[in-house]
Amino acid sequence: MNTQNFSSIQPLRGGADAMPTNDCNTTRPTALNVLPVPLAEYAMELINNGFTILLSGYDNPTWIHYAKNDKIGYVQFEKYRGFGFSTVHKPNSTWGTGISMYREVWEPTVEMAEKTATTTIPGGFNNYGGTKGQPVKYSGVEEFIKRSYSKIYAVTA
Repeated sequence: MNTQNFSSIQPLRGGADAMPTNDCNTTRPTALNVLPVPLAEYAMELINNGFTILLSGYDNPTWIHYAKNDKIGYVQFEKYRGFGFSTVHKPNSTWGTGISMYREVWEPTVEMAEKTATTTIPGGFNNYGGTKGQPVKYSGVEEFIKRSYSKIYAVTA
């Protein structure tokens, strides 16, 4: 595992342990140990399928952003509700920063992550808000990171 080389990205935890390493209790990189176990396991599945995991600098996150081919998605884990997936786009007053696509998922798939990352407006919402204020995807991970209010850490294969 290593950090992805984005020009504006922050290294994982800095210093000597900037690169995630495997500890003796898990096959996950140490950087993912801050996540709830089901989310960390799903993050590893995404990494093993070519995704980059984008972690925020917040303590004890229950969510991650993920990216592949400069397309970004979001997944959150809640103990009693399972996984929830949302699109990711530039903030706007009509749509916020993303639109929920899948809720209360107990067996998330790589295909769900791929579809969420590549979708701008999920079906059924296409006419909401008219043409004014339609969501706009980030041009890529670099733009997403530059617009972030927190440090972003990337974990890749």
